[in-house]
Amino acid sequence: MNSKLLDIKALGPYLVALLVIVRFVIIPLHNTLTEKRLLAAQRQELLRAKRAVMQKQMEEKAAQKPAADRNILEKHFYPKHLPDTTIQADLVKALIETAEKKKLTVMNFELPEVAREKEMSEVGALLRLRGPPVGLVELLRAIDDWPKSLKVKSLEASRSGADFTMTLTVIGYRIER
Repeated sequence: MNSKLLDIKALGPYLVALLVIVRFVIIPLHNTLTEKRLLAAQRQELLRAKRAVMQKQMEEKAAQKPAADRNILEKHFYPKHLPDTTIQADLVKALIETAEKKKLTVMNFELPEVAREKEMSEVGALLRLRGPPVGLVELLRAIDDWPKSLKVKSLEASRSGADFTMTLTVIGYRIER
């Protein structure tokens, strides 16, 4: 019995040291690890929430951007809902008025076929004009400063006495989407 008691007394300091290590080292480390796991889970949840908010903001911006782009496009190009003939009539009327202000005489005009594309269509007008070359240059400058985007597709000029006879094809663009 004494030998068993001596064995327990010899193991006593080791057991106390083991309990001290467990109490003052392992338990605090375990608590710290548990707190860090909790903190990591909270951060992960916060990141998920931020990601969801950012995704929503990006979707809202993407939804707003086409509307802004559409307004810019409609400022420079004719909208889809206008018929071809309306665009051509407005174009011819405005070009004739401008040409007459520049001392050019409109001999006649034509409305060519509309060149349809997937994104944009080319809606044009062909005018035959007579007048001084200065008037033609002023008309071309006016077309360049036009509120809608226009393109001079072709221009032919020939001299007839003191004046020039000109054939001018002007294209306006209509949005198709």
